[in-house]
Amino acid sequence: MSITQELQEFQTRTKDLDKSAFLGSVVWFSTSDCDIQYTSVVNALTRSGLASMAPRPPCDADVFKRTFWAGTHRNEAATEDGIIERLMVRHVSLVSPTKEVPGRIVRKVVSEFVDAEKLSLAYPSQGGGEVVFNYETGSVAITPYDESTPQAENLLHDLRRQYDRTRGCLDGSALRGIITRTLDAAKAVNLRGKAGGVYFLSMSHEDVVASLETWTEVLRRDLSLGVDFHSLPLLDDLKQREMVLDGVREDISQDVKALTVDVTEALQQNEGVTMRRFASASAKLQALQAKASEYESLLKHEGLVAETSLGMLALQVQALFGLVK
Repeated sequence: MSITQELQEFQTRTKDLDKSAFLGSVVWFSTSDCDIQYTSVVNALTRSGLASMAPRPPCDADVFKRTFWAGTHRNEAATEDGIIERLMVRHVSLVSPTKEVPGRIVRKVVSEFVDAEKLSLAYPSQGGGEVVFNYETGSVAITPYDESTPQAENLLHDLRRQYDRTRGCLDGSALRGIITRTLDAAKAVNLRGKAGGVYFLSMSHEDVVASLETWTEVLRRDLSLGVDFHSLPLLDDLKQREMVLDGVREDISQDVKALTVDVTEALQQNEGVTMRRFASASAKLQALQAKASEYESLLKHEGLVAETSLGMLALQVQALFGLVK
């Protein structure tokens, strides 16, 4: 029996059980590489009751950086004598926009010639050509160099066409971000630690699970996107409670550690902090406290605050308030 069949059989066996038999849901998801118009994503979120999870519209600068991603190898072409031309995108400069200057980002497509064993033979001083993004107009200008190879020129034009085609679009990572932010807002717990990918949500957030299933179904059915979101009910027994408790400890501890580093750095500088920085740290602390409180109640386990060093972090954030200038 395949895993899919086993899951379907499990769902059939448990669908008629009372909700009190379940602790919550285990969910997992996947997204493929894609480019989808922002308005289409927002419309699908609205239809699924997740309008508040819509990200900000993609700005042209972000799309440009995504397309002309510095440091990436874009193409390799072998010559007749076995020499390989490796094309790469390099960052040159960034001028932030101001009232006086529109601002621009300059990237360069360069050629590196290597032998069959990928040992560098030559690295032209100019390479393929220059790419300039204009913050004010969102336009992209390309200038091939005199010594540019046909492969490099083709790549320059291909990338600009890709940029023109994907302006106003979200990519697969943005869709993943929507799902993870929605799960975070519902106090989901990552059950696989750094490996990620599998989350637990309590029964009090079953509406979120249903909304995410509806949203991803709309993306697949109406927009033909490779996005999947799956869920299974988790039976309420001692083994499952221990598994979720271990996940909660690890999940909260990681967030506490990251926030502690930031707060400790600010305290050690002793130069004062902005109200915005304090408010951000305080909001993150309150979210962690609310998460710990919810799971202490759900799992009937007191002690998450002590086990995850939340109490010590609260004292540090309180001390941070004294440095607000």
